[in-house]
Amino acid sequence: MPACKNDKTRTYVGTEPSPKGKGWCAHAQTVGDRKRSADGRMWIVCADKNDRRSWKRVPSPSSSKPTVSGRRTKPERRGGSVLDRIPASSVPGGVLTKKAAQKQLDRVSGLVKKVKRALDSDERENTHD
Repeated sequence: MPACKNDKTRTYVGTEPSPKGKGWCAHAQTVGDRKRSADGRMWIVCADKNDRRSWKRVPSPSSSKPTVSGRRTKPERRGGSVLDRIPASSVPGGVLTKKAAQKQLDRVSGLVKKVKRALDSDERENTHD
């Protein structure tokens, strides 16, 4: 097995899908470095809470549909999911996290409650006159 290009004490096989297959070890790179793998996809070096570095694939920019936590949302039978109706242009990068989705839903439901209260109060005023 050949030695890695950036750390001669480590080896690689060459069949890895990440840039390690080209001889680049993640642990010797700085976090945030990007490299292209043998199949042409972009990869980035990420670190976990213990500062162990690994290659993570950068998602392709062609997927414009909003997702929740990396999963595609499953549409409901009637009209689709509420999350499917949120335009991707309102979400940075076209990716909708669970927290951001909940925040938008809370904002919308709060507005709906305000409108209902306003309509109810107008209706009460009109019936008492």
